[in-house]
Amino acid sequence: MLETDLDDSRVSRAEALARRLEARILGGGIRAGDRVGTKEELRERFRVAVATVNEAIRLLQARGLVHVRPGPRGGVFASEPSPFVRLGHQVLALKHEGVRAADCLQVRDALEPVITIEAARHCSPADAAALRERMELMQAAAGDPTAFLRANRDLHRRVAEITPNRILRNLYVSLLDATESELGAVIPDSEFAGAVDGLLTLHRETVAAIVAGDHELARRAADRHVLLTNGALRTSA
Repeated sequence: MLETDLDDSRVSRAEALARRLEARILGGGIRAGDRVGTKEELRERFRVAVATVNEAIRLLQARGLVHVRPGPRGGVFASEPSPFVRLGHQVLALKHEGVRAADCLQVRDALEPVITIEAARHCSPADAAALRERMELMQAAAGDPTAFLRANRDLHRRVAEITPNRILRNLYVSLLDATESELGAVIPDSEFAGAVDGLLTLHRETVAAIVAGDHELARRAADRHVLLTNGALRTSA
């Protein structure tokens, strides 16, 4: 069966594919142990690039939702979602029950320094390379507000993935997703364009602190991030 409706300007195609499969696993459409498919089958089913499938699988593995088995009868199989993953799913469900984005943002703000310090403590060379790559994507998208916001969120998700604390990681990412529709509703204006340089500088400093393993600089950068970026959302929420 061909499935192609992955177009969502707010997230990457890999994230959109990961969310599609995640919703089915958490919703019971795909049960633990079920074969989701091979990478090639997923590529053909959703008409996406190999790199998109690989990244989506990596995201799902990081969320504890799938595992990969090698061999002729191998492929991508659904895992039993942990209570922590289900907690994150419940947070997202609250968004659809009328919980304000501002309320989600308030909790996310409180977690921002914790997530950033955790990233500084556990950042591996592979993590550092991934953060630098996402920082370059933000820089490249500076002239396109929609792409810039998407790259910004992708960077924050990647920072959160570094911590081994699964409940912290899943809760933070779920809150990030819950506020995403509100972020997508922000209409960029001259003030937004003027803030891009400051946002880029702040995120470069954050990435540098994480890569250097400097906990104190990471905390300060996270505190500045909260002050700089939440005003527009609170006004619109």
